[in-house]
Amino acid sequence: MRMEHATLTRYNPRRKARGSEAAELKVVWDDGDFELLWMSELDLKANIKRHGRLQGFVDALEAYKANQTFPPIECGVAVGGCANP
Repeated sequence: MRMEHATLTRYNPRRKARGSEAAELKVVWDDGDFELLWMSELDLKANIKRHGRLQGFVDALEAYKANQTFPPIECGVAVGGCANP
């Protein structure tokens, strides 16, 4: 099967700090099925070689470089409030 489309759904810098895959992507296969996959930088580079330079792969590699939470967490939304509003 071949990936038709990939979208970066989230990036977690804490996972990277632990040595885990930090980029989660939604991938759509050529048969229409889709799944969410956690990928490392090496996974992304291998998938680019195999499936082409899909925008989600590019976005995920940029997220690894920035190493900031994606999508950004707004104060109080996902963390239960702010210490210094």
